[in-house]
Amino acid sequence: MCSCPASSAAPTIGLAEQKRNATWLRWVSIIGGLVVIAVVDGVTATIFRYASEIGQARDEVQELNATLERRVKDRTADLIQARDKAEVLLAEVNHRVANSLSLVSSLVRLQSNAVKDQVAKEALNETQARIDAISSVHKRLYSSGDAKFVDLDEYLSSLLKNVEAAMHDEGHGASLRYDLEPLKLKTDSSVNLGVIVTEWVTNAFKYAYPDRTEKIACQAQTAGR
Repeated sequence: MCSCPASSAAPTIGLAEQKRNATWLRWVSIIGGLVVIAVVDGVTATIFRYASEIGQARDEVQELNATLERRVKDRTADLIQARDKAEVLLAEVNHRVANSLSLVSSLVRLQSNAVKDQVAKEALNETQARIDAISSVHKRLYSSGDAKFVDLDEYLSSLLKNVEAAMHDEGHGASLRYDLEPLKLKTDSSVNLGVIVTEWVTNAFKYAYPDRTEKIACQAQTAGR
């Protein structure tokens, strides 16, 4: 008679424990789901934030590149304009220098023709020869575009032609023959050499063959030949 209530209480206790376990599992599942949802939302928000930052950075880089390209383009245009102005100015300066040298040479020639004293005339002729040498070098410089070196063979060839023509105009009958190898020389050295060659050839016309039609030979070779 007393064993029946004990046996009926045991299933009741087991059922209550199962309910508690089921409730606990349900809450754990709910909490776990909420945690997963929170993590997914956090990851999604982070991805969207990073994507937005990357997009903004890309836009800023593109804008910066466009700004730099515009600056480079504007700067290049300014440099080209400045270069063109400098070239025009340099051409004008070279033109004025050439005209000034030509004018001075003509004035010295006129003065030489006007004076009667032979010493003064020779001094003026030498002065004119030096001016012509400088003028010839200047012409070579601004026509070649290289202000540091001169093509010595072309420069001396032009210079010797002018000297020969001037000597013939003065009544000297000798002729000039020259053999010049290609050579580049610094500007200052070319001017000095041109003055020396002018004086040598002029003296040869005047004093070596004053009244004869001999040939005056000039030869220039590079070192080692």
